[in-house]
Amino acid sequence: MEEIEDSNSGGGGGGGMRFGGFGGASHDLYFDFLDHKMTEVFDMNDTTFFLQAKLGESSMSAMRMGPNGAAAEAPVRTVTKSDETRKILGFTCNKVVVTTVSKRRIQNEEREITDETALWYTKELGFDFSPNPALWVEGAVLAIEGKGTHVVAKSIEYRNVNSKDVNLPKKGISITPEQYKTKLEARMKQMRGNRNGGGMQSIRIGG
Repeated sequence: MEEIEDSNSGGGGGGGMRFGGFGGASHDLYFDFLDHKMTEVFDMNDTTFFLQAKLGESSMSAMRMGPNGAAAEAPVRTVTKSDETRKILGFTCNKVVVTTVSKRRIQNEEREITDETALWYTKELGFDFSPNPALWVEGAVLAIEGKGTHVVAKSIEYRNVNSKDVNLPKKGISITPEQYKTKLEARMKQMRGNRNGGGMQSIRIGG
């Protein structure tokens, strides 16, 4: 973890975790184990924003934009628990399958796309956590298997960390999901406008 100068030095409300660079995107996830919530910290237009959600809710990284620049319809998820178990790093993990049905426009035709994701979680660690917080809320997820996705925990390390490594930065503006959606839609429309003629020049050469 790299130190951040403007991070809080005071204690938080209890157990916490910072998970950086989720999904390759330029934002961090901060988990609050006691309140069962997470906060996404990201930069937009040179401003740092805090977007808070609870485990099981779609995060900003999962938000899709439609062809008209508006946020796409939220996917429908179905959770099916299984009696199947496996050992990961010595912990007994239970399996759950999350079926996600989303609508996407492919070649000007709206289609329903169904994806199945298997998650392996354990309650033996004593806290709830997932690399994909939108999909599951129970136990610590140590493996995720789906189409094009294979994530598995390779090791668990317990060590003391500085409080500023897991507390939110001092400088930032809290934003609601609705406010983030509005900002994202405006940004997408601006980008689309720039592609449709912004910065284009016409040159006429006479002979």
